[in-house]
Amino acid sequence: MKPKILIVGIVLFIVGLYVGVINPSVTLAISKSLGLTSTSYQDEPLLPLTLLNVNAKDSVKVEIDLPSNPNRVAIVGSFTADGPLNFYLMDEEGLKAWEKGLSARVYDAAIAQTKYNLTLSLEKVGRYYAVFDNTQESRRSVVFTLTQKVLIYSLNSQAEFLPQLAVLIGFIVILIGLKLGGKKQS
Repeated sequence: MKPKILIVGIVLFIVGLYVGVINPSVTLAISKSLGLTSTSYQDEPLLPLTLLNVNAKDSVKVEIDLPSNPNRVAIVGSFTADGPLNFYLMDEEGLKAWEKGLSARVYDAAIAQTKYNLTLSLEKVGRYYAVFDNTQESRRSVVFTLTQKVLIYSLNSQAEFLPQLAVLIGFIVILIGLKLGGKKQS
């Protein structure tokens, strides 16, 4: 019986070390499945604050590489211009069609706006384009930014101490197993 107690202690100790120190993402994954996490949102930049100049009767394309992120909730962006212009957000296929004057798939658009805020959900990873189209006779300056709103999971206080508790209990059980194993039977 004593070797079994020792083995249980060693297993608890190793599991506690593994999920608490070596691979804490296991603790987070288990806590998420048990509902022991709290959530918050964080904005991560996709494009830094960008200043663009759009010449008269011209357009400017801004390339956006959208990375894979399973925790992404939304794409959030805005622009401010010193005069009205058209804004389109489209993928590569849509851009090619738009440049040829054909009908194009547009994920978001603003026509003849000086300010615009966008919030949308893009699940498909890949390259997108923000197009600023100036149909006016004078040059326009545009300030543009784009971020992704990401869901952040953090451990609740109840789940944070579980790996340390497993290490402590494992250590105590190891000591008990060694103590019982060291006693001579009469």
